[in-house]
Amino acid sequence: MKKNLNKNFLEKYSRQIVIKDVGIAGQKKIFLSKILIIGAGGLGCPVADYLSRAGVGTIGIVDFDKVNLSNIHRQSMYSLKDIGKFKVDVLCNKLKNVNLDVKVKKYKLKISEKNVVKIVNKYDVIIDGSDNFKTKFLLNKTSIKFKKYFISGSISKFDGHVFTFDFKNKKGPCLKCFYQSLPSDDTLNCEFDGILGPVAGIVGNIQANEALKKVLNIGKNLTSNILILNLKDMNFRKVKFFKKKKLYMLRIIFILILVLFNTQTLSENTDYFLMLKYNKVNVRYGPSSEDQIKFIYKKKYLPLKVVDKKENFRKVIDHKNNSGWIHISQLKSVKSLIVLEDKIIFKKNSMYSKPLAKLKKGKLVKVKKCKLNWCKISTNQLTGWLNTNNVWGVY
Repeated sequence: MKKNLNKNFLEKYSRQIVIKDVGIAGQKKIFLSKILIIGAGGLGCPVADYLSRAGVGTIGIVDFDKVNLSNIHRQSMYSLKDIGKFKVDVLCNKLKNVNLDVKVKKYKLKISEKNVVKIVNKYDVIIDGSDNFKTKFLLNKTSIKFKKYFISGSISKFDGHVFTFDFKNKKGPCLKCFYQSLPSDDTLNCEFDGILGPVAGIVGNIQANEALKKVLNIGKNLTSNILILNLKDMNFRKVKFFKKKKLYMLRIIFILILVLFNTQTLSENTDYFLMLKYNKVNVRYGPSSEDQIKFIYKKKYLPLKVVDKKENFRKVIDHKNNSGWIHISQLKSVKSLIVLEDKIIFKKNSMYSKPLAKLKKGKLVKVKKCKLNWCKISTNQLTGWLNTNNVWGVY
């Protein structure tokens, strides 16, 4: 290490060394660290990029996939000329061009029970950027066995999750304590649900930051917490969770956090909704049968929000902001909803269960029952569960 402390070395990392929590001693720790990255995709790219620039001495990268055109918008280390090449080959070459101080080891393979121990055991920090839960659970189990520091990330649409585990602490939870059972990989499938490019960069950089803090032994990390990011509405929540025996309370807390993320809160959605009893209902300018008809609804079961009442009339507003007065005899308890954006129907009331179909914006569906921020709905083709974020008419 001494021969590396030359003028160029000090200048290269000068903006880190000047930080009080880093200094020359901290930069040496970074240089001596060994960090493994599983997945060279949307998360693995920013993690590898910034760890190499920070001066991490040894970086291992595991991936068996090739670059394709659909990767380019979110996997920041690849360009059009890389299409068809193995990601680990491209990424390792680019990291060497970024920083010659870093020793980059590539593993052009799919992580499995047969090879995971041999690979993971060589590194201090394990960073999971994989896109399937089988791999995540395998890394979790192996990291526990060898008491590794494990940082796991996942992304979908505008959302991201980051977990950090220090398995030297036997009393701390693990990834399985949170998920309990193996969720469906469809929830991590960017092809099915989509992903906004910058979301991958933000979550990946948080993972890299967690790793450097661990190496430097500074600040507060996410150990035993999940960081939940909703970048569409710029909401960030950190939720502490516990070993499996306390899982029930964790699941309740997590559901409540998801409710807080909704742009339209549960209490707002369920304030006071009714629905049309008939296929043809008159809407009047005022709360009387003598008032002129404003327009006519021609959609049975349409959910309407009651905003005022006078005697036997209710002033209602629909999902398109049309409003007027309807006689109470034309309305009944709401058992329907309208989706205000394209949404996924799931097999169970969990975003980690199997997706069944996609509902188009404006679709009216019947509601069978609701549990917190989930409703069991039915269409002509199927029955499933729908998250009530951004819907109109839940009760």
